[in-house]
Amino acid sequence: MYDGTGWNGPCSDTTHGHPVPYLQEDLMLNCIELVRLIHAKYTDVLIELHDMLDGGNTRRMTAVYYKYGLPLSYDDNWGFELMWNPMEDIKEGRDLAMYYYNLACNVPVYLHIDLRKDNEHCVMLWWFASTTRHPGIGGTHKDIKTTEAQKAAMKYYKNFDKFFKRGEFYGIDEEIHLHVLPEENAFIINIFNLSDNPRTITGKFDLKEAGLDGALNLISSKPWAKINEGVLEVSSEMLPWSADVTDIFISDLI
Repeated sequence: MYDGTGWNGPCSDTTHGHPVPYLQEDLMLNCIELVRLIHAKYTDVLIELHDMLDGGNTRRMTAVYYKYGLPLSYDDNWGFELMWNPMEDIKEGRDLAMYYYNLACNVPVYLHIDLRKDNEHCVMLWWFASTTRHPGIGGTHKDIKTTEAQKAAMKYYKNFDKFFKRGEFYGIDEEIHLHVLPEENAFIINIFNLSDNPRTITGKFDLKEAGLDGALNLISSKPWAKINEGVLEVSSEMLPWSADVTDIFISDLI
């Protein structure tokens, strides 16, 4: 994780050994060079690079794709500093930045969160598992019921992590996310109730939009997701600030 990056303004001091004037592009080139030095020697290491102009803030100054994909460049973006109070960020709507980022950009995101701030429905864990390609977790919740729910959630996540890490991200809306591997004709659905009230969360999605073959006999591991004539139909009664997840595969592979 490359933290501490940030632009402090131009510099014209000729004794520093940098171009004069020292501009934003020079700073960003130096950040990428630091990444390249590590990648040249340690090719397996995944490097997350904070915003090169405004690292450590929730806002983003550098375009999220800038210099990504260059030889030996960085692997992950940072998740908008949504690590300190992740449950509060969800309830205040700041976490929606992650949803819209995934709709717009496929550069992986890394973020680590404190599980002690989650609830018994694992809404926080599942939200960031759904919107972060490379999640990090820590902290043991004081409530045993919540801890056990988190363990079960992570066991499920590890069984299907390729969908979360490599799957194409689609959003029916802010509360229903799909992680699709079209070559396997399979996907994962994350569903959320992001409100203070019990609600029935519903949505529809034409599987053709994700490159899936709707003519196949696809079935869900949970009853709230069904496929009808190539259209995914979701309907789930959910408690406030809760989450659920299901996997959908060709039936004869189960």
